[in-house]
Amino acid sequence: ELLKRILLGEPFVMAFDTSDTGHDEFSAMAVAEASSQSTGIGVMEQDEDVFTLTFEPTAPGDYALYVFYGEGQVTGSPFALRVVTGRGEVEVESVRFGDVGDPVLISLRLADVARRDQLGITANSPEDLEPEDVVDVTLQDDDTLLAQYMPTVSGQHHFEVLWRRGQIVDGSFDVDITPARHSAAPGA
Repeated sequence: ELLKRILLGEPFVMAFDTSDTGHDEFSAMAVAEASSQSTGIGVMEQDEDVFTLTFEPTAPGDYALYVFYGEGQVTGSPFALRVVTGRGEVEVESVRFGDVGDPVLISLRLADVARRDQLGITANSPEDLEPEDVVDVTLQDDDTLLAQYMPTVSGQHHFEVLWRRGQIVDGSFDVDITPARHSAAPGA
């Protein structure tokens, strides 16, 4: 089970309190699943029997974090970590759209994006010089992003998926909006 997604270039820190088990040797290592290479992890004793480990990954991928205390592993070890670049990939799962005044509904699948709370979508209508934010963006637990945008003019609208205000790889697409259809009044 994945413990945490961490961003490449940002340290991952865990603390362990061993005061109930006595004083012993504390160590840790990370093993990259793709290459089976192990990486040492910095371990510091903060207070008596309180240890902090710091893992600073140098490459994206999945890692097993092994934590040892005395002769054995701590409960839960190995811990699963996924190191991501942050600017991952986006797959447009579906876009529903129609006329001016009908909402554009966007469902995106996200891959290897570390902090989903820093995601957003911008949209440019044919008249916009600056992007405007898409409203009602909802992050789902299954790595999907759902958004709704209400177009006010017809033409090609350009959308970009952003992370920390930078465009995600393959994170832009266009949608053509048709003029609003007017229905005839009854009896006309």
